[in-house]
Amino acid sequence: MEGISQTISTNWAGFKQFLWNKETKEVAGRTGKSWAEIGLFYLVFYGLLAAWWSFHLYVAGTQLPDVKDGPKYNDYLVHRGPGIHTVPKADAVGGDKQRVYFYERDRDEYLEEIATFIQENNDTSLKDDEVKWGECAGSKVNATWDTNNLNPCFFFYLNAVHGFEPEPLEEGGAVTVECKAAKSHYKKYLDEDKIKAYPDGGFDLSKFPWKNGVDWDKNAPVVAVQVALNKDEFKKGDETRVVCSVIAANIYLDSEKPNIGSVDFRLRW
Repeated sequence: MEGISQTISTNWAGFKQFLWNKETKEVAGRTGKSWAEIGLFYLVFYGLLAAWWSFHLYVAGTQLPDVKDGPKYNDYLVHRGPGIHTVPKADAVGGDKQRVYFYERDRDEYLEEIATFIQENNDTSLKDDEVKWGECAGSKVNATWDTNNLNPCFFFYLNAVHGFEPEPLEEGGAVTVECKAAKSHYKKYLDEDKIKAYPDGGFDLSKFPWKNGVDWDKNAPVVAVQVALNKDEFKKGDETRVVCSVIAANIYLDSEKPNIGSVDFRLRW
């Protein structure tokens, strides 16, 4: 113990001398002049570094467009087309975005999401205009998700892209959403002739393009599609795969970029 105490005492004395050496007038091993020199060096170094980055940030800032003008370079979006948002939405299974399921067991959750969407949407006709929205009107949509009905309604709107306006395939035509079986072996589960999109005129093109400051989730033009399942084929425990795509001249559907203008999902009862 005596040896340990002596070692500690010696080390402590050496540490105190390191902090302040009376003989050499050094602090932490450096004289005042040395500390002044190194302090000046780092002051100049970090000052120049800060000035360098400040200059570059300033130059970059001067190149930014006004918020109201939107992004300066968005050709990659405008020339491919936006993604499509689906209500209700379902989570990807295991994080795999190519395996998105709607389960009958989650029906109440989907209906709650649909009700919230319709209630908050600025298109008040969604609530009860059965002429315009058919079975997908808010007053009737719950029945489409009934287990015995098997004709669920989905609501779609395009993601917000500044300056983008969807164009019909032909003059005077509609930009709408078309849903069908994703693969030939799923066709038997769908009654494709009875799949119906509302309203008949498709998306309200007068509401495009999106502009900064517009709450697109509440103001975006909406198309509803009632997916008709074949009751003779689609039984409890079956699964079908549906792909819904926007039909427009300037939305370029590509199997390698399935998130552009289309959504692929599965229904399991």
